[in-house]
Amino acid sequence: MAKEKLLIVKVGTNALDDPETLRKLIKDLVAIKCRKMLVHSGGIMASKVADSMGIKTGKSKKPVIIDDKMLDIVTMVYGGLVNKRLTALLQKHHINAVGLTGADMNIITADIKPATDSKKRVNWAGTVKKVNGKALASLIEKGAMPVLAPLTHDGKGHILSTEANDIAVQTAKALATNYDVTLVFCFENRGVLSNEDNPDSVIAVLKPNQYRIMKEIGYIKDEMRTVIDSAFSVLEYGATEVIITNAASLANLVDGTHIKL
Repeated sequence: MAKEKLLIVKVGTNALDDPETLRKLIKDLVAIKCRKMLVHSGGIMASKVADSMGIKTGKSKKPVIIDDKMLDIVTMVYGGLVNKRLTALLQKHHINAVGLTGADMNIITADIKPATDSKKRVNWAGTVKKVNGKALASLIEKGAMPVLAPLTHDGKGHILSTEANDIAVQTAKALATNYDVTLVFCFENRGVLSNEDNPDSVIAVLKPNQYRIMKEIGYIKDEMRTVIDSAFSVLEYGATEVIITNAASLANLVDGTHIKL
């Protein structure tokens, strides 16, 4: 028996922080006729709120330490403001969206990342340990569209800030046994580029051998390397397709970079 199609879309800062891009993404997502799920990052709103409260987040490219104060902010902003804005936009289009963190229905548990700074501060950031695919599938089968915030929990009463990419990847793996899963990563560019200076140089299909060569010559940057590595692992877990594109191209998934085994 053929599995029902499930589209999982991970949307990042570039779409969340631009109202017009976000409206178009929601409109295009609504138009796609299949089961759907949205995984979102936090955007820059948490930093803005922290700044307004006099909490310094720093300008370093290194990951921000999620201390007690910052955890309160990301919980409010990611699980509240950003998540509920998205669910409200989807409800406007008559999509029965339900906004969730990993703590809701025990959907996602995570392990706390070790402290990386010299002060050995507790860093309330997590890496996904387990996704409760059965709980998510129960919502999907009832006609709901889960909207997952980048927040998980450790099972000991602590909320953890967690990378949206990690959540999207592990969720796709957990649901691949139940559904014909397509995972779409929405970034700034329309896909993986063969020439970083040319936004139109999108690689249509990326296979392991080609990717290995690109890594060996140091062409793929660290962040994208992590995403592509994860994409291949999702396919190995049984997902049907992984596409790297941008929010503006969601209406035409023939475009973008299609990761293939």
